[in-house]
Amino acid sequence: MTPATGSSIFPAIVAGEEGRVAIAYLRADSPLNPNHSAGPWFLHVMETTTGASEKPDWKDVLAADEQVHIGGVCSSGGGCFFGDGTGDRTLLDFIEICIVPTTGNTAIAYTVDPPMNGKQPQIHVVLQKGGSPLLALR
Repeated sequence: MTPATGSSIFPAIVAGEEGRVAIAYLRADSPLNPNHSAGPWFLHVMETTTGASEKPDWKDVLAADEQVHIGGVCSSGGGCFFGDGTGDRTLLDFIEICIVPTTGNTAIAYTVDPPMNGKQPQIHVVLQKGGSPLLALR
């Protein structure tokens, strides 16, 4: 697997049938530590259907067009409110990925904190629209 450039944080993983795995995460193009990256942050998903092979093929795609966050994302838990002031916890450390049993595709729930809404957290959900499902329904 070739890692994406930039910063990434909050991975969530789900596995389907043999060799089928998806990892949802937030990514910014900045190579800085997530605590200090200016963002913007976007929701990405990496997926493989060849995970059981010797050299799995991973695809990384933008899962939603909307910007999730601007600024640093504190990764220090309760310690985020001390020290250098990088205490932005508005994303609530919330990201989940699951398999929709009726389609075999993934669904991702994640937090967005739009600046025009005073950075008040909102929970959004995105459903997989392309690629291969993690379950081959019979």
